[in-house]
Amino acid sequence: MTQIKSADGMVYNVPGGGTQALGIIGTVLGGIAVANQSNGLLGNLFGGNNNTNNCQALMSELAKEKAERYTDQVGTEVYKQFAKERNETQAQINALFAAIAQMDKTISVNEAVTNERVTCLAGKVSNIYDVFKLVVPNSSVCPGWGNVTITPSASTTTGA
Repeated sequence: MTQIKSADGMVYNVPGGGTQALGIIGTVLGGIAVANQSNGLLGNLFGGNNNTNNCQALMSELAKEKAERYTDQVGTEVYKQFAKERNETQAQINALFAAIAQMDKTISVNEAVTNERVTCLAGKVSNIYDVFKLVVPNSSVCPGWGNVTITPSASTTTGA
């Protein structure tokens, strides 16, 4: 049984004897493959993985660039939508502030008018009270009792 070591370090048991020359050739070819880091037989003379690695690296870089461009595009669209909605919201807030300011003015005017009306009514009530205080007919105070006459009497003052 002959053992062959591959480029990736694995050891394989190959049945059958083989000659010493084939073992040496296999060892040399395996060594060349390891020395060239699996870039193919005799380097890149017959192709190998180097071109494939370069192509894969370029494809990976291109995919990264496309992903970044897409991310930038989506980010820009999201920001534009956010800015639009922010401006609409700010316009609504400004309209609400204007409406509140108008309500404040209206309330101030209404309070002033109400205070003036209360003052006016208080004066009228006071006038009505004064009228009742001065002249109240006897028939309104004690209906059915007849006329009442009040005469002042002369009071005498005695000296002490």
